[in-house]
Amino acid sequence: MSDFQIPRGITFISPNEIEAANLSTVLGNIAAFIQARSPNAKLKRYDDWWEHDGLHFYRKPLSINDLFAIVRTPKSLLESMQGDFNVFVGIYSEELSIYVRFYVNWNDDETQLVGRIDVTVPVNLVDLFREEIVSVSKTNFKEMDSYEYYKSIIC
Repeated sequence: MSDFQIPRGITFISPNEIEAANLSTVLGNIAAFIQARSPNAKLKRYDDWWEHDGLHFYRKPLSINDLFAIVRTPKSLLESMQGDFNVFVGIYSEELSIYVRFYVNWNDDETQLVGRIDVTVPVNLVDLFREEIVSVSKTNFKEMDSYEYYKSIIC
């Protein structure tokens, strides 16, 4: 288990499923957003079981370069998965209080990789996130208070 505390702010939530290629692009843009504000960001990777069984485990530290490698392609996203249903990869930037969660799997007929993402951003970065990420994304993000969002998904 981890001592991770849910960050406060606004959570941007993708629709149920988006194509993994689009997810990879969005995640790459988010990595660049983090890097622009914290070039030497020290990130933490988690196995995020909140939607599976309510648990959350610290896995390892990451550099920004590690994050770019994970999100580079749909294949690298799939390879980063823990393997169980609805177990997300969680990436946390302590310096910026940004928490990124994503999940990739095959669609029901196993013909396409699809995924989900949600990103919690502190209030002081929300407008920049909307401008730099949401406005250029092909994803129709829904916005929700982070406390309310996590209360609704944690088992």
